[in-house]
Amino acid sequence: MSPKYAKTFGFTEMLAYWQMEANIEPKKMKIPENLVTEYTTKDWREVNAEQLEAYDLTICPRARRKIIRPWFEQDQSYTRVAFERNQNIVGYCTIRVINLNRLCTAPFYAENVHVAEQLLAGIRGMGIIPNFQNFEKIIFWYPEVNKDVERLLQKFAPDGGFSVHVDFRTQFTKTIIEARDEVVYAVSCSVHQFV
Repeated sequence: MSPKYAKTFGFTEMLAYWQMEANIEPKKMKIPENLVTEYTTKDWREVNAEQLEAYDLTICPRARRKIIRPWFEQDQSYTRVAFERNQNIVGYCTIRVINLNRLCTAPFYAENVHVAEQLLAGIRGMGIIPNFQNFEKIIFWYPEVNKDVERLLQKFAPDGGFSVHVDFRTQFTKTIIEARDEVVYAVSCSVHQFV
C-alpha cells in the first residue's frame, strides 16, 4: 500500500524502518521470576492526569490528552502506569480486548525492558483481564528499532509461545513526526500507524 498512499493521498514521507507485529499466546505466558523491583505500577485512575500527559509528551510531541483518557476508558481496556522510586513515570501499558477473541497492547511505552516487564507482569499477574488464558493471542505492533520487545516476549514465553513478522510502514504527508520509537513496545493503534 505504500506507493498507493504516496501517489493518491500524498503520504510521501516514510520512516526508514518497518513496524513489526508480535503475537504471544496467553496460555503459554509465564511471569518471570526475579523481576527488577525498583519499579512499581498503579492503575491509571490512581495517577495524576497532568503527570501522565507530561510523560506522554516525552514519547510523542503531539498533545494527546484528549485521546489518552478515551484509550484508557474503552470497555475491556486495562491500563497500568509504571513509576521509578522517586515517583516519576517511566512507562504505561494498555491491553484491550479486540475482535476474534484477541487482545491488543495499544499503547505500550517503557523506558527500558525492566519497566516493560513490570507493566506486563502487573497486568498479567494481577488477574486484571478476565479469562486471560482463554484468549487466542496478544498482539504487539511496534517499531523495528526497539529490539527489546523480543527480549521481553522471550522472557514471558520462554518455551516459544510467540512469533514476530514484518507488518507495515508508517507514512506521513509533509513531515515525519519524530517519536522516541526505542521506548515504544506497542503503538497506540495500527489504523493510525503512529506512536
